[in-house]
Amino acid sequence: MVHLMLEKKESRREAVHLMLEKKESRREVVCLLLEEKEG
Repeated sequence: MVHLMLEKKESRREAVHLMLEKKESRREVVCLLLEEKEG
């Protein structure tokens, strides 16, 4: 899902919400947030 959203140029925040809904590892979400801040 996340990859599809990124391909569709959706907001990264939306992808993070999906990951949280799917109970994905919080570390992965943190990595995405850090990458967004650094970017």
